[in-house]
Amino acid sequence: MFERSWEDLKYPTNRNKLFQTPDDWLKNRQCDNGAENLWRVHDNLYDLSSFIQKHPGGTMWLTLTRGTDITEAFEAHHITKSAENKLPEFFVKKASTPRNSPFTFEPNGFYCTLRERVRKHFDYKMPPVSRLSKICVDSYFLGFLTFCMLAAKLQSTWLAIIAGFFGAMIICSVHNFVHKKDSWRNYYYYFVGFSVREWRINHCLSHHLYPNTLVDTEISLFEPAFEFIPSKDKPMWQRFGSWLYFPIVCSAVPFFQVLGRIRAGTFFKEDHLIFFPLLLMFVFGGVSMKIINLWFIALAFEGFLFAFVGLTAAHHHPDIFHEGDKPREDRDWGLHQCDATLDRLEIVGNKFIGLVVFGDHTLHHLFPTIDFCHLQELLPLYNKTLDEFGVPQKLEHISELTLGAFKQLARNAVSMAERAQKKKIL
Repeated sequence: MFERSWEDLKYPTNRNKLFQTPDDWLKNRQCDNGAENLWRVHDNLYDLSSFIQKHPGGTMWLTLTRGTDITEAFEAHHITKSAENKLPEFFVKKASTPRNSPFTFEPNGFYCTLRERVRKHFDYKMPPVSRLSKICVDSYFLGFLTFCMLAAKLQSTWLAIIAGFFGAMIICSVHNFVHKKDSWRNYYYYFVGFSVREWRINHCLSHHLYPNTLVDTEISLFEPAFEFIPSKDKPMWQRFGSWLYFPIVCSAVPFFQVLGRIRAGTFFKEDHLIFFPLLLMFVFGGVSMKIINLWFIALAFEGFLFAFVGLTAAHHHPDIFHEGDKPREDRDWGLHQCDATLDRLEIVGNKFIGLVVFGDHTLHHLFPTIDFCHLQELLPLYNKTLDEFGVPQKLEHISELTLGAFKQLARNAVSMAERAQKKKIL
């Protein structure tokens, strides 16, 4: 059992059970959320069954979340006011239990204040996906297929590695689309071994809304190999051995993704698209184990690069909040995002690089459905709100954040100090 930062909350059901699937996480949420097979927003229960097919973001968001508390998702995903204006039509009754979440959305709190300013900035309309985002993700996809074919034709390991580089770029850049309404570009994920459904559960609904807490599956899914949450019982092999096998685990991510879905019975027809690049390689290089090995190399390098960037980008450093550490007295959801994220000095406001290395990460966590290329527009509003609430923006160099992830793996003591603050974005 890990130490809890919020002792008044129920310990998540089956939290310490290893090798759980995304669907297991949803079932555990249903046990803990008091939603009674409906959709819970704050302390009210709603029946959105009749709205599923009409949901502008697509049916998946509502079908996945039935029977759970969707308060954080509802508040963070809707930039316009249309959702909150329509929600009362589906009211059923008051919830019979308190929310099992530490976070609040007070009208005059940090997050709601910032969100209202963002809404005004965009004239209460959802900003469109930028042309740059579309061009980049399409180019990475074409690059991936092209270098897969070249690697097969020329029997080249180095070209397979380049294909893997483009595969990692696909994962990082399609991530920008998966948070939004359904798009055909989401299907790029399947070609590199990932699943939109799985990503929306693990990343969008879990990690993004509850970063570095016990219900963040992007922490729990790597356990016991990587244990980012501090624990006095953390053994030496986890604290320091993980430094040695880190690249091996990262490289195995795409394979674990596919095998996990097969084991769980959630390997659907679209998941078979992972074999399309291999078929192209067979066409250009012939059917042989050499070609299969080149495909494996591409997937392994893709996994290494993606997981390395993802795990060292913004969330794991001893100065960043992790479950067990002393939380703020103010339980504002937006302030928690600031405490659980550390932005990189070198790439703040860079549209092109930010798209593929999870840039402007705190703002992305606060407004996940806004296109990456629009986030830099929000920096002045963000800084103004941080100043008003006495919370300077945190920044760190890429090198320190990378090293900090390994320091966090070694950390076995919780912090009772206030979160360290860094210098503010100019």
